[in-house]
Amino acid sequence: MKKRLAASLLLALFLFCIGCRPPEGVAMQSAAAQAGITPGVYVHTAREIEQAYRPRLELYEDGTCAFTVNLLSAMGRLEGLYAVDGDWLTVTVQSLDFTGFAGDDVKELTFELVGPGRLMFRGTDNPDAPYLGATEALDVFTKEEAAASSDAPQQ
Repeated sequence: MKKRLAASLLLALFLFCIGCRPPEGVAMQSAAAQAGITPGVYVHTAREIEQAYRPRLELYEDGTCAFTVNLLSAMGRLEGLYAVDGDWLTVTVQSLDFTGFAGDDVKELTFELVGPGRLMFRGTDNPDAPYLGATEALDVFTKEEAAASSDAPQQ
């Protein structure tokens, strides 16, 4: 009798544990999507810059991207391709619409994933100018939906 009771309890516990798990791969995929670098709009998080003048990085599904840069006297834009390698994002510049500003000769930009939906600008391929317009190394960009929720008033 004790053996049947113990076996029944073990079976019930086993079935309970199996029923509580999400389907195979679902938890891993959503965690990777949350923590990884995904297409979307990443906005500079500096509160002292008005929203319209904040630099922004737009990553598109097809592997292309656009980076809007605050040049202090105007806004510039560069376009190119991006590649993700783990927590690192590399932008290869194909075109830009400004000259005579810091970074007008840049060919590559590097960002690091520093948290869910947060990219840190790590610099350019020019060691003499690790900045691009008003964007400096270590500036953080937050994915737009994450930025919007952090700007929401707390209740």
